[in-house]
Amino acid sequence: MIDLKKNTLLVNCLKLILGSGGAKLIGILAMPVLARIYSPEQFGLFTTFTSLVLVLAPLISLRYCDAIPLPASNRQAILLVFLCGSLIGAFVLCVTLTFVVIINVISTPFSEHPFIFTLTLFSALLLSAMYEVLNMWAIRTKSFGVIAKSQVAQSFIGTITKLVMGGVSVGSGLMIGYIAQLSSGNYRLFLNFYLYFKKIKIIINPNKLINIARRYSRYPKLRLPSNLLMTLSQQLLVFYVALNFSQDNVGQLGLALSLIAIPTMLFVSTIKKVFYGEIVNNKSVKDILSLTYKFSIRLFVVALIPCLGLSLFGKEIFTYFFGVDWRLAGEVVECLSLYLVFSITVGPLLNVFDVLNKQKMYLIVNFIRFICLVLFCLISYVFEFVFIEIVFAYSVIMSLFFLGIYTLIIYTLKKERIS
Repeated sequence: MIDLKKNTLLVNCLKLILGSGGAKLIGILAMPVLARIYSPEQFGLFTTFTSLVLVLAPLISLRYCDAIPLPASNRQAILLVFLCGSLIGAFVLCVTLTFVVIINVISTPFSEHPFIFTLTLFSALLLSAMYEVLNMWAIRTKSFGVIAKSQVAQSFIGTITKLVMGGVSVGSGLMIGYIAQLSSGNYRLFLNFYLYFKKIKIIINPNKLINIARRYSRYPKLRLPSNLLMTLSQQLLVFYVALNFSQDNVGQLGLALSLIAIPTMLFVSTIKKVFYGEIVNNKSVKDILSLTYKFSIRLFVVALIPCLGLSLFGKEIFTYFFGVDWRLAGEVVECLSLYLVFSITVGPLLNVFDVLNKQKMYLIVNFIRFICLVLFCLISYVFEFVFIEIVFAYSVIMSLFFLGIYTLIIYTLKKERIS
């Protein structure tokens, strides 16, 4: 029998899983109500806005936040936190001013209310980027309970705010709820950071920040390009639809993507940990190759059954749970079910590159994905695909991409075995 008091690693993993799972469960349970309060057009604006934040927010710290858990002393780590804070403040201001100019020169979905958009974008970028920094500090100090509570608080407060704002017919309630969600998470994590900071006497000055930036300069050089390619690839479909179709279509796509992403991410991240635990201490490449084959076959079978159900009854499921206005979102899920099978099958296997000490392969994988999706957008534009054709084409392209990555993983393992 496992003694949880002694097995701190297991306890910490459980805290994170429960926090993340609880937060996502709150969001899923509230979605049928939110879908009836807000229109597809309102969901479309919200989807476009959050996609913009998800691309920009991880970049404005130049990925120095990834280095926070590494220094031997808390003093050095605190310098990294302040370096990230300085970069975030400067870049958020620059990015916000840039978008102020853009929405006043070019007609965008946000041009009707430029002040609200500017204020919301500034707040969302600042809070989202700082949440990541403070989250890395919490990981450094092993404050996993604080992280779990912040995730649940974020989801609960954000969901309640969206419901209340929608109930009183505030059209921008989804964005207001998003800001409330980010604020509540930052509050808990900031208190955790401040408890450590006030115990350590340290003078912060520009020279120290410059020195710490130089010491960890590999992060903006290596992590930043990879992260940019990854986040752009993840949001490229939303951006393309937002530029070429109505906000109704963006809303349908956004609801479909968010609902399939939540259980998929939970499943893939959990299986990823299990697979990594199986191969990390295995010194035989031959055994790792064998485990990879076995895991991929089992994952394919497990993924095939629910995805087949979605491909056959997606429209009916969405109409029943979210109303007739969201039937198109069900059709989107039917198209994406093909890609989901391969995503669930191959996603957990990427840890092979970590075990083989080939982290640069992640940059190659993200680059290939980005190029595939850029070509997809060009082909869709040239041949003037309609909305649902674009979603299906995206599903096919991403399925081929994951098949290619699976081939690359097997090839890399076979090459390592021969050498």
